[in-house]
Amino acid sequence: DELDLAETALRRGLHSVSDWAAGYLETNLGLVLMTRALSEPSHLVEAAQIFEQVLERFVRAGHLQGISYALSNRAICYLAQGKFADVKPSFEKTIRLARQMPEKWSAYGAQANLALLHLAEPEPDRQAAWDLATSVREQARENGDPKGVADASLIAGRAALDLVKQGNAIALVPQVRELLQEAAAIFSRLGQRLGGGQALLGLAELADLVDEVRQATDFRQQAQELFEQAQQPCLPPRLQPLPWH
Repeated sequence: DELDLAETALRRGLHSVSDWAAGYLETNLGLVLMTRALSEPSHLVEAAQIFEQVLERFVRAGHLQGISYALSNRAICYLAQGKFADVKPSFEKTIRLARQMPEKWSAYGAQANLALLHLAEPEPDRQAAWDLATSVREQARENGDPKGVADASLIAGRAALDLVKQGNAIALVPQVRELLQEAAAIFSRLGQRLGGGQALLGLAELADLVDEVRQATDFRQQAQELFEQAQQPCLPPRLQPLPWH
């Protein structure tokens, strides 16, 4: 119901504001559609189209932060749709633009999404994802950004968990556990149910790997409860960190 109200208000507002202000309304409209896409992926198509319009508006206005944000969110839509060829150039350009702005999170947020791309590609580069996500985690910590730390820990945990599953990085097990526990604790403190559920799902996968059957069951039950509270239709089959917004 809240998303319905937000979408209606944002669409109505587009007809009564300047081109520059409309860019911000459309950005939020795109985020509403991306939120809907968590349960109905078809909304990603319109969201990507909206961010393309936003990009054009902010390019005309010469608004650097708006351009960076539009590029990043459009790329997130492409990433979720599996359009990998269109994703990397956008994130790399976002990083270059963000480094020219005072808000540090813009740059390391885009780096976090690039780490996700490394994990999602048909031939994943898990080591690159691990290296980038751990760097982002430290940048977020230095910037006093707890959600940034949690997001980066979740991505780094996914990368390290995949490396462990490959059978050649068993020494990373303690670090995977530490990363995912940290992410779960911060997400819980911030009331971020989706992130918290994903972190618990990762802990369940790790418990499976080390034959901690009862703990794996407990973690999955806790994750299920969080996903239900977030009105997700089903428990994801595996840990898949959410893109950085």
